[in-house]
Amino acid sequence: MADVQEIREIIVGFVKRTLPELKYQEIDTRQSMKELGATSIDILEVVSASMRKLNVQVPRDKLGQLKCLDDLINLLAQIVDEKVTE
Repeated sequence: MADVQEIREIIVGFVKRTLPELKYQEIDTRQSMKELGATSIDILEVVSASMRKLNVQVPRDKLGQLKCLDDLINLLAQIVDEKVTE
């Protein structure tokens, strides 16, 4: 199983790089990126960077279903798991 904590750290790191005003704050992954102050471009940047780092692709229809950062973390963990078992 993918290390969910590692994926969480990757995503939170990209959120903090993309939204520097959050650099020193604790990120609540139950929140959406919009709630954290992200624009659509910021969200795209975080998702794209996370996929590149993990070397995975996420279908666009699944991205549209995400409500919060935890959803993204769990989806990426699932895709990493599927990739490993192929």
